Parts: sequence; C-alpha cells; structure tokens
Amino acid sequence: MPRKRKGPKREPSEGGGEPSAAPVNAAATTSVTPAPTEPRRLPSESRTADPDAFASTHKRAKFLSEAEEDRLGKIVGLDRWLEAIGHGRGAAVCICGEVKAVTPPSQPGPVLRLELITIEADGSTLGGRLEARFHADLAQKVAEPLLLLHRIAPPTFVYLSGFAALRTSPLDRGVDFTTNHAVLKISSQPPSSNLTAPTSAIWVEQLATPSAPAPSPLDTPNGGLAPNSSSQTSDWFSTPAPQQQNTDGLSTLPPPPPQPRPPLQTSSSAVTPRPPATVKSEALQRSSSSPNPARASSSRPVSAAPTAPHRNAPHVKPRRMGNCLYTPITMVRDGERASFIGVVVAAGDPRRSTGGTRDLSIKVTIADASCLSGTGYAKELARSMTVMLFAQQTERIPQPIAPGHILAVRNINVQMFSGKPQGVGKSAGAWSWATYDPVSGDVRASENFPLASHTPPECSADEMDHFRDMANWFSELQGVDANVVTRSSRPTLLLKDLAENVFFDTVVEVLKVYTHTLAPDLYVTDYTNHTLFFRGNDKYLRTESTIPYPDDTDGWGHVFQISLWDSHATIAEGLQTGDIIRIQNVRPKLNPRGLLTGGLGSSTDSGIKIRTLKPTDEARIALEQRRARFVETLFAAEEEAFADQAERRFEAAPEPQRPIETEPASDAPIPPTRPPAGAVPEAAGVRSEHTDKAGNAAPQPDHRGASVIVGNSPSGATSSPFPTPAQRHTRAFHEITPSKGSGGDRTAALAASSNANRGVDSLAELEAPELKPGMLMGPPELSLEVRRPLIRCQAPASIPLTALAALQTTSLCPGMYKVRARIISTNPPKVEQWARIECKACKRLLPVDQRFCVKCGDEEGESLAYCLRFAVMLEEVDVELVARKQQSREGSVTKVAIPVLFQGRSSQVLLPGVDAKALYNGERQSVRTLRRFHNRLLHPAQYGKEPEQTLAVYSYPSKEADRTVRRFAALKELNVLHSPMDLL
Repeated sequence: MPRKRKGPKREPSEGGGEPSAAPVNAAATTSVTPAPTEPRRLPSESRTADPDAFASTHKRAKFLSEAEEDRLGKIVGLDRWLEAIGHGRGAAVCICGEVKAVTPPSQPGPVLRLELITIEADGSTLGGRLEARFHADLAQKVAEPLLLLHRIAPPTFVYLSGFAALRTSPLDRGVDFTTNHAVLKISSQPPSSNLTAPTSAIWVEQLATPSAPAPSPLDTPNGGLAPNSSSQTSDWFSTPAPQQQNTDGLSTLPPPPPQPRPPLQTSSSAVTPRPPATVKSEALQRSSSSPNPARASSSRPVSAAPTAPHRNAPHVKPRRMGNCLYTPITMVRDGERASFIGVVVAAGDPRRSTGGTRDLSIKVTIADASCLSGTGYAKELARSMTVMLFAQQTERIPQPIAPGHILAVRNINVQMFSGKPQGVGKSAGAWSWATYDPVSGDVRASENFPLASHTPPECSADEMDHFRDMANWFSELQGVDANVVTRSSRPTLLLKDLAENVFFDTVVEVLKVYTHTLAPDLYVTDYTNHTLFFRGNDKYLRTESTIPYPDDTDGWGHVFQISLWDSHATIAEGLQTGDIIRIQNVRPKLNPRGLLTGGLGSSTDSGIKIRTLKPTDEARIALEQRRARFVETLFAAEEEAFADQAERRFEAAPEPQRPIETEPASDAPIPPTRPPAGAVPEAAGVRSEHTDKAGNAAPQPDHRGASVIVGNSPSGATSSPFPTPAQRHTRAFHEITPSKGSGGDRTAALAASSNANRGVDSLAELEAPELKPGMLMGPPELSLEVRRPLIRCQAPASIPLTALAALQTTSLCPGMYKVRARIISTNPPKVEQWARIECKACKRLLPVDQRFCVKCGDEEGESLAYCLRFAVMLEEVDVELVARKQQSREGSVTKVAIPVLFQGRSSQVLLPGVDAKALYNGERQSVRTLRRFHNRLLHPAQYGKEPEQTLAVYSYPSKEADRTVRRFAALKELNVLHSPMDLL
C-alpha cells in the first residue's frame, strides 16, 4: 500500500475518494439498480485541473456541530469510512447516506438491513452503495424510529458512525453491528452548510453490553413490520406508534439518480476490529443544518423540533434552574456528582443502622421523562433510579415523602450498583434536597438547600415551574386529570371536617364491608364524629358502652358510609374488618334523609384509589392514637353517666321511712324476709328464716327508690349512697353463680349495685354470699381474718420467707425468695402500656416508639410477638418497719421499696385471660380487665382484699451504667390469682 500523504494535501481525498459500486448480494433484495453515467474525474485530476477546488475542499463546510462530531466522528466518504473501519479507527469517522431500502427485523434472529446511497463529504455528489446490518436487540432499537420517520417524512438521511462496525470481508461493501453497540443520527434533512437552518434529528445509542449474538444469515426475512416499543429513546419525539402494514418485508423507494461505477478499490489490511473501551451515553441533540425550512417544518411532528416545550412534558435534556444544572436520570454517569429532579415512584421509611456510625438512611426510587419507553398511548416508565441518603440527624432526611411527590437532590454521588446507576448521599457529604407535594402544594427542603431559609421554604421560580410540570406530566401518565390534583379540590381531611360535594382524601379504619348490592357499601371511621353522620351506623364500632350524643337527632355519628362503583366495586371483597386504608377522591353527598354519605369510583377512573397502610405509616399511627383516646373517652363517659344517673335517682326518690325501733308484737304475723345485709352468720349452717334476733327489725323492701335499699345496708346511715367496689364485685359474682337457697332460705339483699341499667326491683332480689373465712371475697367491713390476698403464692416450703430489707444485703444472688409486702405502684402506671412487642428473630424487646424491628428490617411485622411486661413496687409492711426501727434505735429509718418485674411466663400465669396483642391494639375488653386488676392491686382494702401480698421472687445481677446492681423478678408459674373471678 503506498505511503499516505500528510498535512492538508490529504484533505481533498477525504471527500473525493473514488467511489465504487459494491457487488449486489443475491440473497439481499434491493430496489436500487445503479446505472453507469458520465465518468467522474479522479482526485488527482481534480487537484491538477481545478486549483480552486483544493481551497474549497480544504475549507469545506462543517455539516455537524462539535457535539455531534465528538460522538459521530468526522464526516468522510464511503471509501475512507470503510478503510477506517478496517484499521480499527471507525469511531473517528462517520458517513452520511440516504435510505433507499429497509428490511425490517423479524423473529427469530432479528436483523435490520439498511441500504444507503452515500453522500460524499462535500455534499454535492452521490457516492457508492452501502448495506448496514443491525443484529439482535439493536435491530429493534434502530428500526422503531427509522421506520416511523421513513414512512412519514421521506427521504430519510442517516449519519452512521464507524464505531462497533465489523466488515466480514474486504470485498464486502457492507458492515455488521453485532455487539449491541451503535451510534447514528437519523434526520429528514440532507447535509447543509447553513448552520442556522432548522433541523430535526433522532439519536439512537444503545450502550448495553450483553453477549454478542452470532451474525444472522443474510437471507431475506419474512414479512412482519411490527417493531417493539421498548426503545429507550422513543420518547425523544412525540409521534403515534407505527401502524401495522400488510406489506412484504422490504420497504422500497424510487431508484437513486445515476451514479458512476469506477473500479473497486480495497484495502490490503486485515479486518481486525478491536472491542470498544468505555462508551458514555449522550443526550438528545439537534442537528444544525437544513437547506429547506419548509421540509423542516413538515418533519416537526416526528422529532424534537425547537418549539416551545409543552407544559406537561418536562425537558429531557440538562437544564439549569436555580443556579444548578439538573441532569436527566438516564444521562447520569458512574463516578460523577450530579443533581436531578424526579417524581417519587417508591419510598421507604427512615431506618437507623445497628452498627458502625448508626446513620439514618432512606431509600427513594425516582423517575423522570427520560425514563419513558414507548410512544403515544403506549408510553410507560421503563427505567428508574434509586437514591440512598444517609445522615446523622433526622432533619437532613426528606420526610414525610410518598409516591407522587417531586424530589430534587443536589450534589449526589452516582455509583454503579448491580449494573445500574444509583445516587448516594453520604452522611458527611454536602448534598441537599427539596420535596414538593402536588396535593397540598407544600415545599420542604433541607437547611443547606438554596432559599430554604425562607418561611415557608421556597425554591427558584424555574424549579417550582418544573415541579408543577413534572407533577402534571406524571398524573397524566397515570391517567389522572392534573386539574384534580390540586390543593383546593383534593385536601386530606378528617371525617369531622367533611362538606357536601367537596372531594377529599382520608385515612380510615374499615368496620364493615357489605357486598350484597350492585354498589358495595364500605363503613369506615377515623373516630371523629360529624353532625350529618347517621348515628345508627355506630353499631359497627363494636363498643359495649353507650356512646353519648349531644342531642336527640339522627346525626353526630362516627361511622361514614361509602358506596363503591365500577372498578372499586371489584375490590370490596378484598377488604377486611380492621384494615386501615388511605382512600382518595371520595365525594360526600346528601341522601334523601339529609345525612352525608360518600361515593367512590366512576367509569373514567384509572387505578384503584384505596391502599392499605403499613404499620409504620405516620397516618396509621395517628389514627391508632386517636382510637385509643376515643376508647378512653368512652370509659370516662360511662363512669360519669353512671354517677349522674345514680345521683338523679337518689335526689328524685322520696324521703325513706325510718325503721321502727320497737320490737314487733309477738302475735303479729311476720312474713318471711331476708335478714339485713350487715348480719354475719356465726356458723356455716346458720340461716335467718323469720326474724332478726339482733334487735333491729328489717323493714319490707320499698321499691320506690334506691335509697330504701341503701338504708338497709350496714353503712347506710353514714356512708355514701353510691355502691362501693366490693358491693359491685359481689353482685357481679352472684350474676354468674347459681343461688343455693330458695324461698325463705334466701339470704338478704346487698346494698345498691353499680349497674345503672338494672332496675330497683332486680337489685332488691340479689342474694348476698355466705361470708366465710377463705371464701372468694368479703365486704370491706369484714375483719382481716376473713380477707384473702389478690395473689396466691405457690412457692414450696423450701423457699424461705425473707424480709424485704434483707434482700438487698443477702449474699445469695441469684437466689429464690418469698417476700411479704404491699404493692404501692406499678410501672408503667397505665395498663395500656403493659403490652410490648418482641422480635422473635433477634430476641430483642422493641422500644416503645418502634413498631417494627429496625435491626431485622421486618416492616410487615412477620416476626413480631406480643407480650406483657410490667413491674410492681413492693414496700415492706409496718411490722417489719417497727422491728427495724427498734433494732437500729433510729427514728429516721424509712421503709424499703423494691421493684419486681413480671414478664414472659410469669405475666402469662398471673393474667391468663389477657391477650397481649389485643391490649397493644387498644381493645376495650382487655383494657377494662387490666384496669380492674390494677385497681384491686393498688387498693385492695376497697375490694375486701388482704392489703399484703406474698410473692415468689428471684434475684439476678444486672450490669447498668458500668456497675452491677441487683434486680428482682417474679418466679415463673409460682404467682397466680386466687380466682379468675378477681378480674371481673
């Protein structure tokens, strides 16, 4: 091969090389038959005959911009292009050609065949013919935009880089792209020297690196012109998807103008293409040449023409806003520091790592318009990007954040993770963030975000416009009208704040699902009331207490009825009682009775507006707290209502008749009656039949009011007319215990009952128990000999009874003891807090403020277990205190108090009927049961119990604050209730 000439003398040969016609492959069908024409002058003749041609070619027009030339390479003629490919320098040059025939890909082994009539570098003459073959996935990527532009706005011109091109033979005038790499530009405009002429271009770059498929045979594929819509670049122009064509597999065009057929010149160098090194993705660029503005305007619908951007189509190229350059997600590169804006597709909860620096972290998945795939109505998000943010302080983490919010992050490091780019904001980094809620219009930002110091935080005008545009674009992509997602029309409300015909979002608990109609009804509540809610639906609250209402109308209910229509009617059966859901776009309306009901769903809806919330969701936690307050309010209202009712009855009753102090006549018939409740039998077999031998005549029960019954009680003359807890407990015991007597053998009635719903007649007929030592219980007036403690100790005699003060000085630790003391307090003081969560996976008790195990990352709560955990404070009895004072002869000796822990098996044995999970969820029955136990534990004398308890405990060492202390806990299965009735 002759030595190449250097310097500017080589420049004319770049575009004036002798073109040669490639032999037509018999297997490839074409519609172009080159015809011989007037012979062209050789390059040497041109330089000799026309000196001015050298100057003109030396200063040839620049058809490509600098950015395009950096990617495509310098535009050259066909021979120079093939020669550069043969030397492995194809990425430095490109060729321009007009599309004359296209063979679409077909399965299996898709191959796109593209026949080009090349244009020389000077743009004035036509060169030779070139066949480019694209294999595998690259065929689909190139075919989609090429076929679309080729049909709509012919002729089509292709700028094809020699990067990743392979020549199978030096005699072959064609190239293959088999490594899934290609860089080309598709345009409807030919080369032009007018740099200001409008143009439109489509870049197709596939930079994935899968294994290279084997080259497909060059046989003509069958018909089938349905390209896939999986191109990553199809969103760079907004046109409808190509229609299905019933044609053969070859798209033909009119034959090209006549061209010369000079002798073939080939290179003697071997074709040894080298694999590409690192290739970087590029963004959409617009060509800068067009000789015909009219043609450019005609091609505007099929490409990204330089027109005003649509408000609902955010830019997909780098854009400077607020003194910061934001990069599209698909353009970020590994190892760089970038800023980007995206819509939140998924967001996790902030977590704190268990080791290392214990940083808080949050994982957010975002996407923007560059992540779209498909065209027209087939557009969908095909890609996304994960952003991991780490910080020491909670204020640096964007929260709350939910899908649909707009997130802007600045100065984020981009790293490759599992072959995909991922944004990482390190704890010590200078990254910043801002979020925009399209529903409420609120903007939140980190302290170091520009303009975030304003109150409320603000972003630049360009950023705010971009936030709104992206929110509208995403809502349209999801099929939701952007005008609906506004602050005024879609607020998030509590049920108490509803108004007629005002669409709203809310978080509620499902109470009942009625699916036996065409439009299923959903009964929900957030534990607030409304003046126009039907109070009859409050029966679904499953509460045993009577709910107080401010008036006697039908309103002031707590349950809202919602009818589900169309697509939402199909998911009604999937909802369960107790689910806490977020429901959107509900319309309140008045029914014929003038009360509010709701409706959800229409034929124009796309997507389900009901979503179940996780246990860690802040809205769900707020509702559960509101439910606990509602139940506590019902307890207080019930007690207050009972007290008011008893007081009204006492005040409304007439003055009771005083009993006659004289003894009745001996001949007067005395009907069988019950003895006074204060009379205590002396033996188990002694019963009162006719008279009271104590001297006080018992008057006949007067049914005119509760005051007469109160007067018959042993403390009726001095105590309050309201029943004591012991009297209420005795009445409850006799309701579940069958009477042993009948007729005249029945015992006397108790004093007034605590049941406000029971009439006076039924109260008078209650029987008093036979009060014996060792019986279930006794009234407070009984002597201490007949009272029993609330807790029974089952410890064997081998465990010694130890004074409470001696536990702190004994050398036996760990050890088992029996102690006798009073219970003066509990920790926690509220029984609702006795239920705790334990992780079965890591055997760890979760803190009170955590609802899932952060260490295990179990957000669904699959490995959680519920348990009872509380402590009681034991105080030594007075006898021990007096003995210690006498022994020490000091008047300043104080009582000893020791906490004892109940947990695990010890709490289960002590409280067998209490469900820890139900207590944790605030179930009313469990709370009431534990409150009764708590009251009896701290105030045993009011319930006829022994004030001193005997417990079996054990001591164990515990290391706290760099020192070892002695702690005490209840022994398993050795401390039980005397009777389960003590919880009634």
